[in-house]
Amino acid sequence: MKVLLVRHAIAVDRDTPGLSDHLRPLTEEGAARFRKTARSLADLLTPDLLLTSPLLRAKQTAEILTAQWPAVPVKESEALSDGSRRGFEEALSKLSEVKLVVAVGHEPWHSEWTAEWLGASRADSFAFKKGGVALIDFEDGVGAGQGRLVFFAAPKALKDLAG
Repeated sequence: MKVLLVRHAIAVDRDTPGLSDHLRPLTEEGAARFRKTARSLADLLTPDLLLTSPLLRAKQTAEILTAQWPAVPVKESEALSDGSRRGFEEALSKLSEVKLVVAVGHEPWHSEWTAEWLGASRADSFAFKKGGVALIDFEDGVGAGQGRLVFFAAPKALKDLAG
């Protein structure tokens, strides 16, 4: 199985008065920038399933991706918002027919999971920018030290591919 981790696109500031963290939407600029990233990702791969954190900014990022992959089913995953790597791994283990999963979520979870899956000691080596992605290949099941990094890209690198 391969897992494409995607950090949500640029969202409204965390300190916006009267707006809870769960309801922070993408900014117009963040959505526009991520559309280019999504087009580039669609040129590179087609997933079997898209999982998203239930937080609004992640769901909106997932919606932009589904415009590129309209036939791909989308499901929410609480583990993508609460940082439960083991919970996420358990959910993935039940997807025996799935070859490629896209997982839209948040920092610091994505960088921590990437480091743990690759057997790296420092999560800060894999800090995801907003809209950044990492594709990790698991040959023998998803777990700590079991992954192989296929690519890690900042959104600008992917956006530039779309032209």
